[in-house]
Amino acid sequence: MCKVSDQIILCTCKAKSTESLKNYWSLHSFGNKTGLISVGEVLMSYYIIPDNYKEMQHQLLIKLNEGSIFDVVINIKKNDKLVIAICKTKFEFIFEGENWKHTEYDNFELENKYTKVNFGKIKKKK
Repeated sequence: MCKVSDQIILCTCKAKSTESLKNYWSLHSFGNKTGLISVGEVLMSYYIIPDNYKEMQHQLLIKLNEGSIFDVVINIKKNDKLVIAICKTKFEFIFEGENWKHTEYDNFELENKYTKVNFGKIKKKK
């Protein structure tokens, strides 16, 4: 069973894409610059919710709102969304100007209304 540790770090380490990473994060800014419109419904493995989903979500939210989860200072704007993928489970959070709040993961909304602006690996503090 996967767990979220208080030692989690969202690293801006160089990676070619999130597809090559087992555990990763991606930051998305509101505004679709691609002109892409996606429709439909996809059921992927991340829709299988682990027993400790709420616990993991709570731990991530605490770390996000402490402001110490990224390895460097990142410019985050109101309505930016953060996706954290751990153990084939995706968590989505929205920045409300001062704090992060959990929101349901919605790939189509991200594809249609947001632009990926940053991503990286998930690591453990040394």
